[in-house]
Amino acid sequence: MKVWKKVVVDASKNGEFKSKYYWVDKDTNLMWQLQETDEQYKWDFIDKVSEKLNNQKFGGFDDWRVPTIDEFKTILLKDRIKDRTYWSSSTVSNNTGYAWIVNFNIGDVSYSDKKANHYICCVRRVGE
Repeated sequence: MKVWKKVVVDASKNGEFKSKYYWVDKDTNLMWQLQETDEQYKWDFIDKVSEKLNNQKFGGFDDWRVPTIDEFKTILLKDRIKDRTYWSSSTVSNNTGYAWIVNFNIGDVSYSDKKANHYICCVRRVGE
């Protein structure tokens, strides 16, 4: 089992801390994964990705999860995540076959069929 070290390599004046594994958004107290997978997955696989991070104690933590669409919206314009389309953990309320996605390439929030493939990025709340 690989254990990731928590190493802060930059503490900027705006209060956002980052390492090579994650960065912390001071406005929301959310820690965002920086080394997301290069593979795309169907929505049904999102829990397996966060479970793998937790088993590895990624960044020294074991409470990673896939963010909600509202959490993704808080960083949409912060230019911290790769320009890709990511799954959120949020299902579309009036159509459970779809889930919300965020496209950082064009700065857009929309939804996608859960059978489609998109990237996964995980998050955790700091201080919990």
